[in-house]
Amino acid sequence: MVVRDSHGQLVSVTESTNGYYVPHDVTDEAFDRNFGKKEIVTVDDIKYEKVQYIVKDRHYRVPMKLMFFIPAVIEVSYGSETVTVEAFIFQAFVPLVYLEEDDVVDTQWTIFRKLN
Repeated sequence: MVVRDSHGQLVSVTESTNGYYVPHDVTDEAFDRNFGKKEIVTVDDIKYEKVQYIVKDRHYRVPMKLMFFIPAVIEVSYGSETVTVEAFIFQAFVPLVYLEEDDVVDTQWTIFRKLN
């Protein structure tokens, strides 16, 4: 996460490895369809698909708890009823970050999916 003030000056850079994903077919489908070019990388002799996803120029109202997520629209059935909901299939949590009212937040996601 990169925070810049209203003049574009760098305020802070924060990294988080505290994340969560929904282990479901809808997550795999979103990974396949929505992230563009994928790179094959090897870490500790295990092959992964790697994508990078950047969200720029987010403005947040202060004070606010920062939670970052990538949503997917899914259908959920309960009995005879089916509804469409937005589910947060990828989430990341960052440590305490101080923001001013006009600060701009850019987030860069790096997501790995293990290859079979």
